[in-house]
Amino acid sequence: MLTPYQAFVLTYYIAFLLTPYLAFISRPYPAFILTPYPAFMMAPYYAFILTPYSAFMMAPYYAFILTPYPAFMMTPYYAFILTPYPAFMMAPYYAFILTPYSAFMMAPNYAFILTPYPAFMMAPNYGFILTPYPAFMMAPYYAFILTPYPAFMMAPYYAFILTPYPAFMMAPYYAFILTPYPAFMMAPNYGFILTPYPAFMMAPYYAFILTPYPAFMMAPYYAFILAPLPCLHDGT
Repeated sequence: MLTPYQAFVLTYYIAFLLTPYLAFISRPYPAFILTPYPAFMMAPYYAFILTPYSAFMMAPYYAFILTPYPAFMMTPYYAFILTPYPAFMMAPYYAFILTPYSAFMMAPNYAFILTPYPAFMMAPNYGFILTPYPAFMMAPYYAFILTPYPAFMMAPYYAFILTPYPAFMMAPYYAFILTPYPAFMMAPNYGFILTPYPAFMMAPYYAFILTPYPAFMMAPYYAFILAPLPCLHDGT
């Protein structure tokens, strides 16, 4: 049997493929394709192109557009442009614009505005405010802090911490579930398992580590490794 640390694996209908084989692709419709297809090339400065489906549209309010349009070019300094809309211009110094609403303008000082609500203002110094709570401050190194808990600190190299509030839910269809449930399961069809362990540290080279094992290295071609050890077994 697997230990709690070794049990971090995707379930339901979407699992990340951990190898560079062309056949390894995510399930269609709101799934990430992490295979070595030529189209799936990283834009300069650590930018991801995660899907070839133009239908992969996020519902309004905090949504990502992860399609492969040529307009999806990375701006310098680790900034993503995730939509094909020309209005979606990156603000200077690592700012994201993640929705098709022209009202979604970047606040000064590396801040995101991900909703059309005026109350959703970005805090200074690289901080996201995805809710009307002022406690949502960004940790250094361009990391996301989506909860008011000080323990949710970003690890260096651009790591994500996705909050323990069940209210933090994306609109249906291609959305993230960022709740604190031990099962950390994404809504059926296209989900992540993020688990509640604070040891989730990012591995070098901008690879996600969703478990506390530093051995979790990214597979070639930007593939995620979501298991804690090559040899999953109980005990030593």
